[in-house]
Amino acid sequence: MEEVISITQKELDRLSVLAKVGEKRLSQEAAGALLEPSTRQIRRLLKRYRQDGAKGLIARKRGRPGKQDDTKSSERAHYRPFKE
Repeated sequence: MEEVISITQKELDRLSVLAKVGEKRLSQEAAGALLEPSTRQIRRLLKRYRQDGAKGLIARKRGRPGKQDDTKSSERAHYRPFKE
């Protein structure tokens, strides 16, 4: 059974560029110039792409609440309004 994954346009762009790097049609330096991260970041992304395929390029925090959400709710619980 095939697995369906949701991917953003930015991640789709990364996928096409990293596929070209994997096929050695594009250098890591050129990929860095296209995608804007450093060559070190390109190597890290390429490693995840080789291990997990397109699924490895998806942001891992997707669907999780951010730290700001937790902070705001705890502040509301602890602090009273200034005006009474």
